[in-house]
Amino acid sequence: MHYTIKRQNKGRTKTRFGIVLSLLKPRYQRILMKNNVIKKNSDDDRFISCLFRIEDSRIKVSYNRRPFINLETREISTYTTVKDSYKILDWSCAFCKTSIKSRIDKFESDNFCCNKCYAYYIKDNNKVSQLVIDSMVKFTDHYKQILLKTQKQFIKYIKKNEKRHSLL
Repeated sequence: MHYTIKRQNKGRTKTRFGIVLSLLKPRYQRILMKNNVIKKNSDDDRFISCLFRIEDSRIKVSYNRRPFINLETREISTYTTVKDSYKILDWSCAFCKTSIKSRIDKFESDNFCCNKCYAYYIKDNNKVSQLVIDSMVKFTDHYKQILLKTQKQFIKYIKKNEKRHSLL
């Protein structure tokens, strides 16, 4: 718990339902100030602390709904949508070589071929085609290269800025 619930009768200190507000974080103060329903159970410290814990849990995931700019498409969408779009790479179908979108976190046959080829070659077949396996291997190698390139750029950026702002 990051808060202490101190009770005091009315006086100079600002209170709500007998709880001193100055000892609480602003988000907890807001809960107490805006919700008159709490008055009925305001004398129960466990009830109040449960409300505060619920608010803490809500705050921990609130960034998922915040607007972010997707740097690739220049569109504004939620953080989770942008984060999910970074898991999709352009790839080609293992059979017909048409352009498809493949997910980096999904290693199933349908991720490496188009819908037509999946329905024709893979859907009712119990065996995985060697073309799909080769495509999976190439895809992982391609993704590793992208990661290494990104890591090198990031390290280069850190080293560049480290020299400029170091005190030594």
